[in-house]
Amino acid sequence: MPISYTSITEEHMAVRKAAGLFDVSHMGELWVEGENAEELLSHVFTMNPKTAKPGDCIYTHILDEQGMIIDDMIAVKFSSKRYLCVPNASMTQTIHEWFLAHVRDRSVQIEDATDKLVCIALQGPNASTILAALTDYPLENLKFFKATMLSKENEELENAKSLEEQERIPPGSFLLSRTSYTGEDGFEAIANADDGVWLWKKLMHAGKEHGLVPVGLGARDTLRLEKGFLLSGTDFNRNRTTLETGWDFAMAWDHDFIGKAALEKQKQKEHEKLRGLVLSQKAVPRHGMDIMIGETMVGKVTSGGFSPILGKGIAMAYLPPSVKKGDMVDVLVRNRRISAEVVKPPFVK
Repeated sequence: MPISYTSITEEHMAVRKAAGLFDVSHMGELWVEGENAEELLSHVFTMNPKTAKPGDCIYTHILDEQGMIIDDMIAVKFSSKRYLCVPNASMTQTIHEWFLAHVRDRSVQIEDATDKLVCIALQGPNASTILAALTDYPLENLKFFKATMLSKENEELENAKSLEEQERIPPGSFLLSRTSYTGEDGFEAIANADDGVWLWKKLMHAGKEHGLVPVGLGARDTLRLEKGFLLSGTDFNRNRTTLETGWDFAMAWDHDFIGKAALEKQKQKEHEKLRGLVLSQKAVPRHGMDIMIGETMVGKVTSGGFSPILGKGIAMAYLPPSVKKGDMVDVLVRNRRISAEVVKPPFVK
C-alpha cells in the first residue's frame, strides 16, 4: 500500500465527499477455532465474545497483565467455535504468539492466514451506491459492525449462507463487513488472495461515475485522525491502558480478562487521558512533540497532522487530569510555541 496514489489531501477529500478504495491486505488475519475457542478469546479480549452473535464484528483491546494495550483489533464471530481476528499488521506475529501462550485446551487451533487472504475496503458516502452495482444483496440489511458472506456468481456478488454455516471463506466468496475506520460509511471485504484482483477491478469500474479513487496510507492516517481513532504503535505501544485512551466502550466488565485487575485499580484514581488539540496557527504537529503549560511539559503528541477538512493542525496527547476541555496549551513545533485548544475528539463529526 503506497503512501499515496496522487496526493494525500486529494485522496482524503475524495473519501469525505465521494469514495475511496483501500488495499489493506497488510492487516493480519488469524483464525481461532476449536471447541473452546471462545474461552480463549474471552480470556484475552477486553470485550466478551460470548455475548456476541454469529455475524457480529467485535472491536476489542488485547492487554498484558499490567493493563497495557498490546494491540487493538476487530474480530468477526462465525460461531462459538470459529473467529477471524484482524490485528494490526506489525502486531500479527506478537498477537499470534500471545494467543498461543494462553491456549489452555489442545482443541483450540490458531492459524495465521495473512498471506492467504486479501482485504479491500470501500469507504465514503457513495460506498453503498458503488457496491450495490455488484450485488442484489440488500446492503441496508448489513448493519454497522455486522458481517455477512457474499459469493461470486456470474460476475456478480450474491448472498451466501450465514456465517454460522460457513467453513472459513470458500474460494469465490467474500466476507463483507461494515465497520469503517475513516468515519464514513464503508465496507470491508476479506477474500482469498486469488479473488482480490477481480474485486478491486470490479469496484473501481463500478465507482468511475461516483468519484471513487484508490487511497494510500497517508490519507488513511489523516482520515482516522480527524475522527480521533486510535493508531497502534503511535497512540499506544504497550505503555497505555484502555482507560487512559478513553475508549472505555472497548471493555466489558462482565467477564474476566487479562489486565482486568490492573484496570480496576486504575479506575479508582485519577489518571492521564487522551485529549484532542486544535492548533491556533498554521503549523503541523507531529508525534513526540512537547506540550507545554508555561515552562512545564505536560505531555507529548501521540498522533498529529494537518486536517484537510478543518484546514488546521490537529493532534492527540495524553494529558494530566487537571487539563480540561477548553484549556489552552502550547505545542512546540520546530522550536516555536503554537497555542492549541484542548478538545474532545472527534475533530470532524
